[in-house]
Amino acid sequence: MRKYRRLKGHKTRASRFLEEVAVKQPYLFVHWQRGMAGAFA
Repeated sequence: MRKYRRLKGHKTRASRFLEEVAVKQPYLFVHWQRGMAGAFA
């Protein structure tokens, strides 16, 4: 949320953004590959 100005102060929007990234690019982090992509908020 601190890195992106449009997500600042919007926890729901930030978690939704991360979930979309996890679906589109699951290879970025190992825990995303193992199915833990919904554990943001």
